[in-house]
Amino acid sequence: MFRAVQTPQAFRYDKLSMAYAADGALDFSDDASLMEYCGYGKIVLTDGSSSNIKITNPADLAVAGCILAMQMQ
Repeated sequence: MFRAVQTPQAFRYDKLSMAYAADGALDFSDDASLMEYCGYGKIVLTDGSSSNIKITNPADLAVAGCILAMQMQ
């Protein structure tokens, strides 16, 4: 089964810091899988929103402006 996921991910700083200090920490591609591997509990997913976008280039700013304009109506 596949799921669409979004960032941000949230973790307690002290636990995330300890996880990155563990041997093999750099073998993981994301914080969630590292935290689960280090025994800090099962990862929990929550519902998100398609309007929660990541802004990485100028075109994303235009999309964000459209979303904001629609929400202001």
